[in-house]
Amino acid sequence: MNQETNSQESKIKFTYDKSGLIDGTIGRIGQLLTHLKLGTLDNMLEDFPEENIPKLEERYKDLELEGNIEVYLNHSPLFKNLKRLFEKGRRNNLFARVLFGIPYTIGQWLGGQITRADSYNPYTETAQVYHPNETVAMHEIGHAEDFDASEHPTIRSLIYSIPFIRSKLEWNASKYAMEHMTEDERKQNSKILEPALGTYLAFDTAETAVNAALLAGATISSPAISLILNAAPWVGAGLGHLYSRVIKDPDTNVFISNSKQSYLDEPSGREPALSTI
Repeated sequence: MNQETNSQESKIKFTYDKSGLIDGTIGRIGQLLTHLKLGTLDNMLEDFPEENIPKLEERYKDLELEGNIEVYLNHSPLFKNLKRLFEKGRRNNLFARVLFGIPYTIGQWLGGQITRADSYNPYTETAQVYHPNETVAMHEIGHAEDFDASEHPTIRSLIYSIPFIRSKLEWNASKYAMEHMTEDERKQNSKILEPALGTYLAFDTAETAVNAALLAGATISSPAISLILNAAPWVGAGLGHLYSRVIKDPDTNVFISNSKQSYLDEPSGREPALSTI
């Protein structure tokens, strides 16, 4: 049953529904890789709990946004998202929404069906979240906050795939998520967010190294390139877990100082994690 909720103070709408036939079966198999990377295998057969929606609403009730954000929990409505591309109030210009937004939205939907992928769509200003851990939902909402703070939203959407800019934007999203957590929650949830960041840093490093080698005239076979790029996120996740669980001070994280006040302590104005772009 589809359920839409949004707090009166916030422009974030949370829409809950049960997974469909494909994302509820094939998608769970595809999602196994995500759970392995994040260390959340215990949650593999779980959906995002409907009872956690009020908790999210409470966290974001004082958040001020320029756009209207919608978060789809346990589902990814393709036609509704395509319709949002052409609604008034979208922050990307119409040309970008048509040329890039349509294929991006279809790809996001396919990712949700086949791998239950959690992701944010800057063209529709929506997030889809399948992972049962609230931290993942907050990370995707962090992308929405980061995008909303941008002075040039179309440029921001287009540059995401550039190596290391991609990692920086992922870092931004987790930073915003941390701002809505208590100090104890930051300590626990960094064990998911830091390995996740490691996957992007490792992939960006591998992609940059491969491209540099090719530009320098090196001969690398397509299978070798594929192996390198597919292995990199696993290496990054492993290093992220090693750092998060063994090496670092457990009272710290790479995103935000635990001395920084949470929105849950005292609401305050936002400072963009990456300004002007």
